[in-house]
Amino acid sequence: MKLVTKLTVAFMIVTCAVLAINGVLRVRHEVRAFHADLVLDHGRIAHALAQAASAVRATDGPDASRAFIHEANARDGSLAIRWVCDPGRPLDAHVSCDELATLSPAAELSRVTEDGAGRARMYTWVRVSGDASAGAIEVSEPADAERTYSREVFFDSLVSAASMAIAFALTAFSLGTLLVGRPTRKLIDAARRIGRGDFEAPPALESADELGALAVEMRAMASQLREATDKAAEETRARIATLEQLRHVDRLLTVGRLASGIAHEMGTPLNVVEVRASMIATGEIAGEPARQAASVIVESCERMTRTIGQLLAFARPQVLERTASSVARLARQTVALVAPLGAKSRVEIEVEAAGDAVANVDELQVQQALTNLVMNAVQAMPGGGHVRVLVEAVPEAVPPEGASTTATASTAPKPFVRVRVEDDGPGIAPEHLAHIFDPFFTTKDVGSGTGLGLSIADNIVRDHGGWIAVSASRPKGTAFEVFLPSEVT
Repeated sequence: MKLVTKLTVAFMIVTCAVLAINGVLRVRHEVRAFHADLVLDHGRIAHALAQAASAVRATDGPDASRAFIHEANARDGSLAIRWVCDPGRPLDAHVSCDELATLSPAAELSRVTEDGAGRARMYTWVRVSGDASAGAIEVSEPADAERTYSREVFFDSLVSAASMAIAFALTAFSLGTLLVGRPTRKLIDAARRIGRGDFEAPPALESADELGALAVEMRAMASQLREATDKAAEETRARIATLEQLRHVDRLLTVGRLASGIAHEMGTPLNVVEVRASMIATGEIAGEPARQAASVIVESCERMTRTIGQLLAFARPQVLERTASSVARLARQTVALVAPLGAKSRVEIEVEAAGDAVANVDELQVQQALTNLVMNAVQAMPGGGHVRVLVEAVPEAVPPEGASTTATASTAPKPFVRVRVEDDGPGIAPEHLAHIFDPFFTTKDVGSGTGLGLSIADNIVRDHGGWIAVSASRPKGTAFEVFLPSEVT
């Protein structure tokens, strides 16, 4: 309705301006016409009295003509009639007698001037025919009549203009509401629905004007947005499915690498089981020693079962399910899985944790990310070295410039759990830093890596609303810092 109101006000202003100009011109015209009629009436009366006075003077003498004029003045109370510039009976005149003496008998002289009391009056003079010194007949009346008439005309014009302006304003407001306001409200409601993601087609407008054309375009836009949204949703679902498949594939590849180290690690408990079971089976031991051997066999089997269970759980596809978890415990479990692989490469892995450092995470997903980072550190030192995993809670943290983040990581300081994985390897070349989280980017030899480990770890951390920062500026080695939100969202 704001547009209709503005149009109505603008239309009223223009209408009032036009009517005001027309009213002023009308008042001026009416005043001039009234003045002309007044002059004409005065002239006619004065000429008639002048001719009559001249005839009476010719037949009955000057005194009779003066008496005639006096009687005429007494009969008409609205007009003042006098004989001026009469040598036999001089009266004060509001005009020069010499000027009247030069006046043609057929002409008249009119002007508005003040009388002796200072009031404006309209005077008309007509010279009496005959002797040039006979004087002139003066007809006058107050100028209030002209002013009264002008006020009446102005008031009538004002009332007419106001009536027309109000009528025009009501008409403009009604038509604006019908032709602009209601269709515009429909289009605004449709635009708001589209903004909220409701792509139901806007109602078609019956008008064939610009608003109708806009409604048609909005319907087409809503249809295109619906198709684009459906397509984007399908692509998002496909991307998520592909990402999950990549994560699962990477997890299986990691399991394969871990299995090679764990197989060696499981050789010892298998040998223990075999020897103790043979001793019991052959009767070499019996009684209490046999029970102790059986207990050792049970412990060795439980150890192998736990290890195999960890591998199976790690390899199983998972859906993101967050819980308040101890990141320190996840780090220790990760190191336990990777330790056999590190031992084969003469790499020592240790965990340092201050407390439990609880974060709101999916345990298996985070364990996969940490496993990828620790294995990446181990593989960076084929000749042996040292890997440290430090876990601590930080009360406030924000993504540093250059860190791998997403919109889910808020720029406001919040509590996080930081996991730092650092190694003593050769570090990362500066030209490779910008690409280390790109899928399938790797600097390893062909067949030594897929280039998915860091990319998947980065995606997992970002899915949790965190980020990974990398530092390769130390004299030796690389450090990855994982920030996981400790707040429950």
